[in-house]
Amino acid sequence: MVDFQTVETELQNARRARINAELACCDIEELAEEIRQSHHAFMRLIAERREFRLH
Repeated sequence: MVDFQTVETELQNARRARINAELACCDIEELAEEIRQSHHAFMRLIAERREFRLH
């Protein structure tokens, strides 16, 4: 016999897990973008210092 309360609880847990995974993915994408921006800023700084030394 199927326990519908257990099925409902498992479905709610699965939905919650999916939502948490999606939120974690968004957090990782935001972190990756911040790292990319920091890297670009760092590379610009290095390029500016090299140009300054050449002049």
